[in-house]
Amino acid sequence: LAVALALSSIANLLGRQQLYDKAMVLLEETLRIRLLHLGPDHEDVAAILFAIGVAFDKRMEYTSAMMAYTDALRIRKMRFGDKSIEVAETLTNIGIVKGNDSDLQGAIETWEEALEILVDLGCDENHPLIGILAGHREVAK
Repeated sequence: LAVALALSSIANLLGRQQLYDKAMVLLEETLRIRLLHLGPDHEDVAAILFAIGVAFDKRMEYTSAMMAYTDALRIRKMRFGDKSIEVAETLTNIGIVKGNDSDLQGAIETWEEALEILVDLGCDENHPLIGILAGHREVAK
C-alpha cells in the first residue's frame, strides 16, 4: 500500500503538469494495488476512482470519467452515507463532466443535489465547495 500511495502522489504531480496520460498509468496501477489489498468497497479505492475521473475529464473522455465517478460515488455513499462532504464533492465533479459534455441542465441538477447535501450538513456560503458550486451554476446558466 505504500507503493500505491507513492504512485498516486506522483500521478498527482504529473496531473498538475498536465501529463494526464502518464498520470493515468500510475493511477490505474494504484487502483489495481488498492483493489487487491483493500477490496472494491474501500474509501481509498473511491479516492483513486475519483482521481481517475479527474484525469479522464481532463483528457475529454467524458464517458470514462462518468464511469469512474459513478463507481466512486457508489462507494462513498456506502462508506459515508448519502449526505456527506465526500458525496457532495463527487456530485460536483459529475456535474463538471456533464457540463463539459454539453449537458448543462444535467450539470445544474447535479450541482443542486450537491448543494442540497452541503446545506443539510450545515455548511454555509463560506464553505469552499459551495463557492465552487455557485460559480459553476452561474457559468452554466
